Amino acid sequence: MKEHEIKAEKYADKIQEISNTLEKLVWEMVQDLRESEQRYRSIVEFAADAIISIDRDKKVTSWNKGAQNIFGYSEEEAVAREIDDL
Repeated sequence: MKEHEIKAEKYADKIQEISNTLEKLVWEMVQDLRESEQRYRSIVEFAADAIISIDRDKKVTSWNKGAQNIFGYSEEEAVAREIDDL
């Protein structure tokens, strides 16, 4: 095998090693993000306070159990309606 072929093979091996490491790191970051999102969802969903999200048109995009208890509308009744109507 020629010297340039040996160097190319070594570079290819190193690139594969880096690729594997990056893939592992990305996977770990995705898992961490999923866990963080689940914690956030649990906090929002079960908060006693009303936590409501609206879009630019003032339509409800999310409505937690606290909002349901305070305002009396279920999530199904509130989502997609204008906040002023509620």
